[in-house]
Amino acid sequence: MANNSKQQLEARRVEILHTQYQHTALNQEAQQLLTQHNLRDTSTNRSYQRGQLLFLKWASDNNISDNNFSTIDLINFLSTMKSTYDYAITTLQLFRSAVTQLHHNPISLRDDPLLNKFIITLAAQAPPIRLHRPTIDLQPTFNYLSNLNNASTTFASLQGKLAFLLGVACFFRPSDLQRIPLASIQVSSDFTFLSLESTTLCPIQTFLAYRDRHPQCSSINLFVNSISPDQPLQASTIQGWISRLLRKSTSKPRVSLRCIASSLALASGVPKEDVVTMGNWSNSLTFENHYRREHLSLFDFTSILITLD
Repeated sequence: MANNSKQQLEARRVEILHTQYQHTALNQEAQQLLTQHNLRDTSTNRSYQRGQLLFLKWASDNNISDNNFSTIDLINFLSTMKSTYDYAITTLQLFRSAVTQLHHNPISLRDDPLLNKFIITLAAQAPPIRLHRPTIDLQPTFNYLSNLNNASTTFASLQGKLAFLLGVACFFRPSDLQRIPLASIQVSSDFTFLSLESTTLCPIQTFLAYRDRHPQCSSINLFVNSISPDQPLQASTIQGWISRLLRKSTSKPRVSLRCIASSLALASGVPKEDVVTMGNWSNSLTFENHYRREHLSLFDFTSILITLD
């Protein structure tokens, strides 16, 4: 997509999401809350954006309504994406959810039997999912962070360090970190029982140093725009800080610090119920599906299952 075309599509995407609730019985406050939720800089909304832009381009090229399309239209779009780009079934399922969000009556699409049958058919043709997921050792990242002096490192680096440590210790997502008000954080006068032996890796010590260097600005949040503190900080920027630090421990793309921290906690003996609650996982099964795939790599199934009497 050319830059101008992409900008036009993005403007149309935002327009659709802005007007989605205007013709409902919702009051102005409820409409604004729901609209802001759909436009907020979250991992879900970012993952939806590409599918929505692809659909808007496809709908424009084929003279199809971009917010009142039929089930057949959505199936044809997904089929085109499959045949043109050979997207995986998981990506097509994501596109389905993303495009459904643009429809003026999304409920009419979510339970459509023909659409569901199409997705099931694609899933049946997809190659098997790779079960093993290796454990990621964060020690290289921790070694790097321990060498960052809280008093002398750049403010931007200190923000990244604090975000990473809080992400590990509290299972925070970037969108969670983005919303923390600075005034909401209180440090007890006796916090030694929480403090790590290595003060350079202690989230509390890092926060205290960070608080002393926090700029005076209009933002009320813990993390701020390093270049222009009065300008909004996007969750994607925090994700960038964390991703750069994760690359010191793994070359794998699209890894989640919350997932890594949750698995490390479970492997260290923290009860699964506490990990699910602390990590704010939607339910135990969601976490189980993530962790068990990683846990499988600990077993040598070849030696266990293929033997000679």
